Amino acid sequence: MSNLALRLGLDNSTLTRNIQKLEKMELVKRHSDNYDKRIHRIVLTQKGSTLLGLIEERLGVQNAHILEMIDLDTQEHLLSVLEKLSWALECMRERP
Repeated sequence: MSNLALRLGLDNSTLTRNIQKLEKMELVKRHSDNYDKRIHRIVLTQKGSTLLGLIEERLGVQNAHILEMIDLDTQEHLLSVLEKLSWALECMRERP
């Protein structure tokens, strides 16, 4: 859970509340590690996996519609800018 909180940029208490909400909605399950009971693994349920598939499909369709309205040169420039932004955010996240 701590690793996931770090990757998402959330504090542990916020992540725990969000996971509890997702569990109540039956979208994820929490499992204790077989070797270290302090470690909790979060996995998608079938319902969660189905919902994720629908979300990804809808995002793909929306992205395609958006890209149809933007010329190729602008798309390439946008991709470059987003890659640099992503790198900068990752660097900030790694700082103590």
